[in-house]
Amino acid sequence: MSRLAGAATLVVVLAAACSAPTPSAHPQATATSTPVPSPTAASVVLPADAPLKPSDCSWPAATPLAFAGWATVADLQAEQIIQGNPLAHVYALVSRDPVELVPMIGSPMLARGFCALRQDGAQVESGVPDAWAFHGAATSPQVACGGDVVGCARGTLAVLDAVASVGHPAIRIAFRDDVMCIWYPFLGGVHSCPAINVPDGTQRMTSAVVTLAGTDQQAFLNLAWLADGSISSEMALVTPPPGATPFQVGGVAR
Repeated sequence: MSRLAGAATLVVVLAAACSAPTPSAHPQATATSTPVPSPTAASVVLPADAPLKPSDCSWPAATPLAFAGWATVADLQAEQIIQGNPLAHVYALVSRDPVELVPMIGSPMLARGFCALRQDGAQVESGVPDAWAFHGAATSPQVACGGDVVGCARGTLAVLDAVASVGHPAIRIAFRDDVMCIWYPFLGGVHSCPAINVPDGTQRMTSAVVTLAGTDQQAFLNLAWLADGSISSEMALVTPPPGATPFQVGGVAR
């Protein structure tokens, strides 16, 4: 089996609906937008190996977060921020409280921050309304990856996009620095393997084995990293034989 290996290679929108202060039993600011989350609300704990941190988004390192993780653009209500496929996955951070945002034109402004890493490696920064909320189910797979943090994140996003069609969320993803025969992986190891699909413009190939929730099947993927920044994937679903451990790839041509 041949192997190919290569070098591991967010318009601030501020909707300020200001209104004059009205008498109240409780003091309040004289000008405010829609209510912001209470500063006492619990913030999301950011994993140490997160591919995106507040400091990467020009926010203070200790910025409290309302969201941090893998999700689709639609679930993040970010279709107007990230153009393209609303079902594409990104890794995103959303601040719990307003932070200073610097638009391309104009002066710095305060708004809840949105920062996301896309599959092509581009980082998108913007602001979201004070009433922003996540609408979806966060995906938190365990990822075993030996590459750089951003490269690992990009591969993870490609895998999450691919396995979304299966209907079972990924709970663990293990990357490999080679390619696999994904058509007949569990037929005793003695079989012919078709040629690996290498799209035009491929700079390197990697692969991934994915454990899925709610099914005995595993997803095997070959990933082609293309020169335009995109990642093309080829996937097969396989049910390992009785007694096989997760990520066991016995019978896979190498």
